[in-house]
Amino acid sequence: MHKKDRDILKKYINNDAHTDEQAKAEKLIRADQSGLKDYMSSDWKQHLTIEEDIEKDLTAVLDKVHHRIHLNENSRKLALTRKLYRWYSAAAAIIIIPLLIAGAISVSKLNSAQKLLAEKASTVVLESPKGSRMKFQMPDGSEVVLNGGSTLHYDIPFVNNRNVKLQGEAYFDVHHDKKHPFVVSTTKMDIKVLGTSFNVNAYPDDKLAEVVLVQGKVECIIGKQEIMMHPNERVTLSGTSQIIKSNVNVDKYTAWKKGTLIFKGDSMNEVAKKISRWYDVEVKVVELNDYSFRATFQNDSLEEVFRLLQMSSPIEYKIIPRQKQPDGSFSKKQVFIYKKGSKKINNQ
Repeated sequence: MHKKDRDILKKYINNDAHTDEQAKAEKLIRADQSGLKDYMSSDWKQHLTIEEDIEKDLTAVLDKVHHRIHLNENSRKLALTRKLYRWYSAAAAIIIIPLLIAGAISVSKLNSAQKLLAEKASTVVLESPKGSRMKFQMPDGSEVVLNGGSTLHYDIPFVNNRNVKLQGEAYFDVHHDKKHPFVVSTTKMDIKVLGTSFNVNAYPDDKLAEVVLVQGKVECIIGKQEIMMHPNERVTLSGTSQIIKSNVNVDKYTAWKKGTLIFKGDSMNEVAKKISRWYDVEVKVVELNDYSFRATFQNDSLEEVFRLLQMSSPIEYKIIPRQKQPDGSFSKKQVFIYKKGSKKINNQ
């Protein structure tokens, strides 16, 4: 395929083609040239980038899928869309299946091209395993960073129905759209925004859920209460009824998305919980008083984190390496934390 034809086809796929270019692109598609399928496949592979670190930017993959779903809404182009989708889906399978296996992303209910092309609702499920962070772009242009052990659900088509469900922690930088509010739903609260940046922490197994606003305005809805938030404010829900609104330094609550782990007066139990999710290990606190910790770690290893905590606090620790199980799998690495001088650490 000539470069000029590839450029026209690329414009058509990205909905940037003029009328004459659209006609040319459709002519190319109808012709079913042998080089067209190879171009589609290479285009998928070219746009997928998995960084060497733990973050995975899935923007291009998701945008291609969403774009192809919503691009043609009239029946005149349906046949052309089906042909494009078949070629793209063949290439996409090569890319998405390994990601599914790796546990970085799962896409549910995408069972058939016919359902997608008919604009029937499908649900996208994005999962960030413990010990990782995942950055991606939503179909409307909003950016999301998903923390370890978190899951985000949303339905497609999305642009006119910007509702997401979150289990865990995520940082949102929402694209402004006055006609279509962006709503984040958790098991404990809902957050309604038009265009802003904020952090939500709502792990299902935590007693505390919180929203921290970086810029813009958000409306935090808890039961029948509607709480308007301004920048540098934090709203927390403890249990089912205790709601507290306060002014905070947002850096503590958003530093995680840049790979920084911060403790500012956190209890030992909170420290253990954060470290467990951050490094995907099992942390057990054994007969230890509720000390408070202040520390900042930037890309430090698990061993270095505990070595520094031990130097600044009355604690001792023991790390148990992963053990091979009878079925061939491996257990999680374990960390036991004791009060300094405790004899139990030597008997564990």
